[in-house]
Amino acid sequence: MLRDELFNSPQTLLVGGCLLWIPLGIWIVSFVHWMIGGDLDVLPGVLGILSAIALGTILAKPPAPQMAPVGLFGVVFITLMFPAMRNAITKRQLRSIDIEGIERAYASLRERPNNPSARMRIARHLHDIGFPATAIMVMESALKDVPRQFFGDEARLVQLWSSLKLPANAFDPVACPVCSAKNDPREVVHCVRCGAPYLLDRVLGRAMTGSNARRLVSLWIMIVTMCIAVVAIPGLARPLNNVVAVASVILVAFCGGSIIKESAVGR
Repeated sequence: MLRDELFNSPQTLLVGGCLLWIPLGIWIVSFVHWMIGGDLDVLPGVLGILSAIALGTILAKPPAPQMAPVGLFGVVFITLMFPAMRNAITKRQLRSIDIEGIERAYASLRERPNNPSARMRIARHLHDIGFPATAIMVMESALKDVPRQFFGDEARLVQLWSSLKLPANAFDPVACPVCSAKNDPREVVHCVRCGAPYLLDRVLGRAMTGSNARRLVSLWIMIVTMCIAVVAIPGLARPLNNVVAVASVILVAFCGGSIIKESAVGR
């Protein structure tokens, strides 16, 4: 029987245990790389690494061999998640590039407050990040101060953006994240009340919340934790199985709450 061969043969378990560490090792190395690069927070990164090590260790010699297929299914599932996670990290990196571009444009505006090229750069980055209506207003305002024949690409770009169907309220004044004053991006890129670079602050506020990478990491940890619990608890003696059960419930609840919070603030 395949089951007997899979769970009763030491050679099979040894080879299977070694193979399991290939996808888990890729995740562990990726977590370390993303934390070093600042693309992933330390806490979820460390939890992910510890979860991967725990799952690999338990599956190498499962306390409840009959439940090992659940762990194997979990390894396959999290392996399939890797492209989505890498894509989320790539988007986060691109967002960081756009944020740096907006910061540089605001630095140029401090030297030349009426610099239309800086406002155009802000508009481009805002559109790439996901603020199309605000980008349209800023770009149209900048184009009013320059001869359009010299900025044909920007004029065509704003026409393309304007062809998209956007909600009417998307063009409402933008509240300053610092003082809550309403600002019209067609008129100003600094807050009329406190002088803050409210467009940059708005982008930074979204960057700090609603991260797909955080949600995916939390989901990853939840899946790995549940696999560990299912494979380990039936084969452990009390009170160790109770400790594992309680720890698993707490970690799953923490990650689930994190997903709900990130989804709420990301809207």
